[in-house]
Amino acid sequence: ESRFINLEEHCAAKGWPYFAIQEAGPLVIIERKQTEILARFTHRARSSICYVENAQIIGQGSLVFEDGIAVHGLSAGDYDTHILSHLELYLNVPLPQRDAEIGEAVLCWGTHNFGHWIFTHLHRLTLLWHKPELLRLPLLVKAGTPPRFIEWLTAMGFKNVIYGNDWVNVKRLWVPSVVQYRDSEMRPHFSPEAVHSFRYLIL
Repeated sequence: ESRFINLEEHCAAKGWPYFAIQEAGPLVIIERKQTEILARFTHRARSSICYVENAQIIGQGSLVFEDGIAVHGLSAGDYDTHILSHLELYLNVPLPQRDAEIGEAVLCWGTHNFGHWIFTHLHRLTLLWHKPELLRLPLLVKAGTPPRFIEWLTAMGFKNVIYGNDWVNVKRLWVPSVVQYRDSEMRPHFSPEAVHSFRYLIL
């Protein structure tokens, strides 16, 4: 039996660093369609970087601690069906034969879906420029992530990449939040800053 952990509250209780970068809020996107200029109302994503200790990573990037599992803010969706899919993974992902352990890393993680690789995993890495001292640390990527996806990390300037399977344990883990996601009511949230920064780094 386990419980869901809120990372901000968990860090506060443990005395671990938690850096809030942007609060969620209303966002207006201006679009030009032929001769019209349209305003589309949506939501700005919250963003943060937190530090945790002795965390295991599974599934789509959930963090497992001795006293619970952290899911919210770590994937493309915080709505009920998506959260339940994370819990199902937690209950069904086989335990490793031998525990792997990493000293310190920044969480990137991985997928076989190229769209999610860009918007869920690579865009979160743009937050690291708010804490540039973290750029020297290795990025933790899920083993089995396609090599052609890893090339995008190189294009962004990341060369120190390490790999882990489900249940890899990290003694000191820095976690940038996912910045393109749907909230508990299925409303999309975006980070224009992440899009701009990603475009700048790639081009």
